[in-house]
Amino acid sequence: MDTGEANEDDAGRVKIGTGWSENGRGGNIDLLAGNSKSKSYRKSFDGADINLRAGDSETRGGTGGSVRMSGGSGHFEDRRDGGNGGSVELYGGRGSGLNKITDVGKRFYLCMKRSPKSSF
Repeated sequence: MDTGEANEDDAGRVKIGTGWSENGRGGNIDLLAGNSKSKSYRKSFDGADINLRAGDSETRGGTGGSVRMSGGSGHFEDRRDGGNGGSVELYGGRGSGLNKITDVGKRFYLCMKRSPKSSF
C-alpha cells in the first residue's frame, strides 16, 4: 500500500485507525510481521521485520520527518483510583539457541546521529 508520488504538490497520506467506544474498549491496531519456518536444517530464514522510518527532507532548511510513539493517557480523574498512562516498551529479540556464545539475544540501542553543528 502506498500513496504514489507527486511532483508539484504534497504526496498522499495513509491513515489507519479504529473506532472509539462509549462503554467498551477502543480497537487495537496490531502490525505483525510473518514468522519463518523450515523443516530443513540446511537453510535458516530470519523472521520478517517491521520497519518504521520517517521521510527525508531534501529542501533548504527542511527537517527530516519524526517517528513518534507514545503510550496512551489515562484521563480518568479520581482521587482513589485515577487513570494511569500506558508504557512504551521496546525490546531486543531473544535468542533461543543452545550455544551461549553465538545464539544470543539482541540489545536495544538508543542512538542519536550527531549533527555537524552539535556541541558534543
